[in-house]
Amino acid sequence: MHVKKNICDNPLGTLLDIDGKPKDHVISRYDLQEMGIRKELQLTKDNGNEKVYLAKACFSMKPEEEKKIFCIVLSDAKLRKGCDSNISLRVQMEEMKVSGYKSHDAHFIMHYLLQVAVRKVLPNLLQVAVRKVLPMNVSLDLIRLGNFFRVICSKFIRRRDLDAMQSEIKEIECELEKIFLPTFFDIMENLSIHLVDDIKLGGPNHLRWMYSIKRNLYKYKAFVCNRAHPEASIAEGVLAEECLIFCSRYLHDGVKTRFSRYQVEDDKNVQTKGMICHQYYLR
Repeated sequence: MHVKKNICDNPLGTLLDIDGKPKDHVISRYDLQEMGIRKELQLTKDNGNEKVYLAKACFSMKPEEEKKIFCIVLSDAKLRKGCDSNISLRVQMEEMKVSGYKSHDAHFIMHYLLQVAVRKVLPNLLQVAVRKVLPMNVSLDLIRLGNFFRVICSKFIRRRDLDAMQSEIKEIECELEKIFLPTFFDIMENLSIHLVDDIKLGGPNHLRWMYSIKRNLYKYKAFVCNRAHPEASIAEGVLAEECLIFCSRYLHDGVKTRFSRYQVEDDKNVQTKGMICHQYYLR
């Protein structure tokens, strides 16, 4: 889960040009000049005033147009009820950036939202590639990257599909190297190649996720009112919560509880057989 968060930082930071996170900067352009590669992206100097100009890359976005559309797609995303992530709170429309998102936010961004956002924006940028360079399908490779993480994080995966996903991520990384600069590929980007091997050794990823554990730790931390005795505060908080949950099951329908607030349909006309002791809805 933390690997996915670190991998998500590079595309978002580079596409939106977030301060401190973009991998496309002056130093990376000087590296291209020293290595003698990607001449179309190397720095150009003006002989008159000795200014240095950065050539526009195929993944660059305009703040007034493409970045705004990209952020609108993320902020207007409608997730299902009970979802632990709320991406709209992490999008800052004035500054055109996404900041403060956690691991569960990066999970939804990589699996679903990034593909939609780049599909809305980057196809219009394919024709702005530098002259003498063929247009590169930036959005397709990012969509394939998100699809790879969605497949390996599924609850059911066939063993014969793992070899295909292993070759798929290698091809994706090679295609991304043709688009982004070498500074884009840190240790986390290269670590994605070994995720398939981890599945072969340890089984599906959802069995080893820390999302539920981190949510419980966050809840227990909120129970601590006396820092001198944190264990006792957590014990009293858990006991009080269990008592309230037990009592809320016997309240009438007019009282809004944690079990009835997510009810969207009236099931009173449904005929049931037998005796009903408790009828509630879990989040």
